[in-house]
Amino acid sequence: MEPVPEPETQFFERRRLKVMLKRMALVSLAVGVAVTLYIGVSEEGPSIHLLLATFILSAGSMIVGTFLMTLIYFSSRSGMDADAANHDEGKP
Repeated sequence: MEPVPEPETQFFERRRLKVMLKRMALVSLAVGVAVTLYIGVSEEGPSIHLLLATFILSAGSMIVGTFLMTLIYFSSRSGMDADAANHDEGKP
């Protein structure tokens, strides 16, 4: 079993996680806007439903993907995955 990180370290890691998630959310929204503008300009008279669906799906998939990858990164970095990687037969 690994030692538990100090509360100060946990605070700074959580703060760093929040900052990274906010940045990824802004990037995802920017990508959603860019894709929607591209579809709006390239089509002749696209409907509002097409533009709305394009924005929701492109930004939503980016948000979910970046959120999951960020959680994997911080989970691995914090050492929480160490017990899951332990494949010794004699240890619980």
